[in-house]
Amino acid sequence: MTPGILIEGLVIVLLVATIGYCAVLSGRLKKLKSEESALRSTIAELLTATELAERAIRGLKITANEHQKTLGLRVKDGERLNIELQARLDEGDALMERLIAITKAAPVAQPRRTAQRTPVPSNPRQVSELAAKATARINALRQGGG
Repeated sequence: MTPGILIEGLVIVLLVATIGYCAVLSGRLKKLKSEESALRSTIAELLTATELAERAIRGLKITANEHQKTLGLRVKDGERLNIELQARLDEGDALMERLIAITKAAPVAQPRRTAQRTPVPSNPRQVSELAAKATARINALRQGGG
């Protein structure tokens, strides 16, 4: 065999190996391109989700600020009411002490005898009889006392 044939055979083998390797690379590139499109759609979905999350976070921050302001106002109202209630309690304590001092200084009075009450009847005739007796008693007291 001549060196020219050996070199040409070697070139043919190398060309076949190159073509085979190119076929393998072509398959890998096609696979990579299909994965690239899937990756692009995944990235697009992630961007959309990120934008939605950012909007939600902004909304939550606004809501939190509003609630913080409202809570601050309510705390101030509560503090004001607490001060007002404390003042009222102090006034009540002072009044109670004055009443205690007055009751201790006042002479003890004998309890007055209360008149016995007659139960009110439900019958109209009994009511009119009771009214007549009361009127007669009042007249008698006026004549005797005056």
